Amino acid sequence: TAEGGMVITRDADLAQKIAWDVVLFDQEACLAPHIVFVEADSAGTSRLAEQVAASMEKYAGDLPPAKRSLAAGLALRQELDSLAALDDNVRVCPAGSPDNGVVVVQEIDTFYPSPLGRFVRLMPVRSVDIALELVKPLQGLLQNASIACTDESRRRQIAAALAREGVARVCPPGNMGTPSMMWHHDGFPCIARMLTFCDWETGVHHKLSS
Repeated sequence: TAEGGMVITRDADLAQKIAWDVVLFDQEACLAPHIVFVEADSAGTSRLAEQVAASMEKYAGDLPPAKRSLAAGLALRQELDSLAALDDNVRVCPAGSPDNGVVVVQEIDTFYPSPLGRFVRLMPVRSVDIALELVKPLQGLLQNASIACTDESRRRQIAAALAREGVARVCPPGNMGTPSMMWHHDGFPCIARMLTFCDWETGVHHKLSS
């Protein structure tokens, strides 16, 4: 299975779109985001985190989260306890309550998946290059990434860089959990593994000269 990631810059409705991508299917889909890289300082990232958490809380009214299993509940509790033991650079923003979702502002050196159940990390970065370096060890494992950028040329450059890292799908925020029917899961055509192929070649037979 592959994990979902996200690289973002700016978008007026970005918080609501990120929240939707996280809450859809309770983050259990392979296309769901686990981390959001934000080109901003810690204060700007914290403001975005608050907005994402608020949007997740609103979505919980119409799209309530599933009841956590015992194992999922323990995984969330362990993650929250671990975060509480870290320094003041970590900020936890519950979506009203942890059951509705959790948004964490945290800088990490190594990517690791969230405990799921609507839990997402926001990491401030000086540039997208830092995000790309962080996901490089996961080459071939990342199923999906989302880019919010008003500069079309830059968006294409980031998408190309993500493709080189093996990301199978790139889309706008708010669309991570609703791929096209023609989406290439794991980077392969959707029905190719159900088929066998026969190569039928025709042409002139060329004799080798003696």
